[in-house]
Amino acid sequence: MFGNSILQKEASFFHAQKRVKGRLHKILYTILSYGGGYVRKDTGREN
Repeated sequence: MFGNSILQKEASFFHAQKRVKGRLHKILYTILSYGGGYVRKDTGREN
């Protein structure tokens, strides 16, 4: 019973961490996609 509660806490913490990581990845992806577009435009001008 005691061990099970610890496992549940670990699982919920891991789930929360995963959710936060997912959100961060989404934000990073949008920033990188916008940044990548600007970089591509810049390299196009140089070439």
